[in-house]
This record gives sequence, structure tokens and C-alpha cells, in this order.
Amino acid sequence: MKGSVIEVILCKLAEHSDEAILLQTVMELESVLKQTPGYIKRELSRNDNGQWIDIIHWQNLEQALAAPDSVMATEVRQRFGGMIALEGLSMIHVESVYTSE
Repeated sequence: MKGSVIEVILCKLAEHSDEAILLQTVMELESVLKQTPGYIKRELSRNDNGQWIDIIHWQNLEQALAAPDSVMATEVRQRFGGMIALEGLSMIHVESVYTSE
């Protein structure tokens, strides 16, 4: 969707985290995100080196930036955040300029 915003988060799991529990938590968090204004969809991928990429599509930058105000306070988001290593964590927002259908 041209003009939409993509939130890209690069991270690794914290040492104590379990991938199966992370994925279950991601599915629970999806119900919260679906109620968040501007949310479109989410993709979560990983490579063999343990690097994860979390891609969240938003209708616009304002909604992407406002989302943490409501999402961060939820219990499921707190659990998700506890499974992510802070070292090496990075996040950017980029505008979508072309999407292949």
C-alpha cells in the first residue's frame, strides 16, 4: 500500500526465551494490534543465526508512532518485550513507496 508506513524491528531473543512461547505470545499480541488504529498486518521472520525481523505495516507514521501508547501497557506486550534481548535491538520506520501484488 503506497504511502503506508512499515515498522522494522531487528532483534535477537533473550537467552532465557523459548521460541515456541515467543510465537504463542506473538499470536496473542496480534489481537491487541488488530484493535490499534492504523494497524494493517505483521510479519515475523528469523535466520539461522538467531536474528529476528519483526515487520509491522501501518496506515501512516502518526498511527505507528502512537501505537506504543496503548500497546506497551498491555500484559502480553510486557511478556513479549521480556523475551527480546536489548543488545542489538533496533527499530526504524520507513514509508512504503512500492508494493508488488
